[in-house]
Amino acid sequence: MRFSSVARVVFDFQASLDKSEIQQAIMDIEYVGKGTATGAALDTAREGLILPEQSLVGRRDDVKTVVLVVTDGATLETSEVLAAAAAAMHETGAVTFALGITDSVNLSELAVIASSPQNVVTVNDLEAAGAEEFIRGLVLQIACDEAPTTALP
Repeated sequence: MRFSSVARVVFDFQASLDKSEIQQAIMDIEYVGKGTATGAALDTAREGLILPEQSLVGRRDDVKTVVLVVTDGATLETSEVLAAAAAAMHETGAVTFALGITDSVNLSELAVIASSPQNVVTVNDLEAAGAEEFIRGLVLQIACDEAPTTALP
């Protein structure tokens, strides 16, 4: 999904499970760069992708649900709106990671978004040494059902 001042689901795993199609769908997500409504994004992901009774695809009980929030700034919403949305996401049992890109991110917001302090990571940009390796390692660890580590090299 993509979010700025408005959150919108642009791809779900019901569309395809093919690795190359998933990668292409992610690469095709356009960066909007205008405003940040992180709470709305969390609510849209929870309601549209995670909660089975409301979602487009639902979630299976036998599969770990992981949410990776990648943000380059601070939300324009109140801290109460973000906290409520993050708490609702955490109540689903989803393991939530917060990846902040640039030095404009609000670290306290990342801590609220993530389901644990170890699930918060910041980098200057996605091209920074270790960022891609971190994301790739995170995906592999989650897929292998290991305890994730967020240590950057």
